Amino acid sequence: MAEEGFQFDPQVLPRLHSAFADALAKVDRQIELARSELRVTAWAGDSVSGYAHTRFNARSLDGEANALQALEDYREALNTLVVKLHKGAGDYRDSEDDKHATMNQQGEG
Repeated sequence: MAEEGFQFDPQVLPRLHSAFADALAKVDRQIELARSELRVTAWAGDSVSGYAHTRFNARSLDGEANALQALEDYREALNTLVVKLHKGAGDYRDSEDDKHATMNQQGEG
């Protein structure tokens, strides 16, 4: 019968941290590009391109619930996860160090 409960593989945390940190760097790059290169102008100077550029910029960068805001929200969630994974790995390492120290002290005594 399989043991019930949470099974933890300590090798997973560094790999997860690395994968999510890489994703965070990619999202940061996309946000940087969006801020610097996504905004468009009324390219033809007519009323249709004027309307199109206003609507595009609003949905992409300026309006409520725009694409850039969605990317920034996603970035914040990724960052929170990266920080928690980093802390979890550190806490696990500290716990393992404490267990080893305790076992060594008991073996000497």
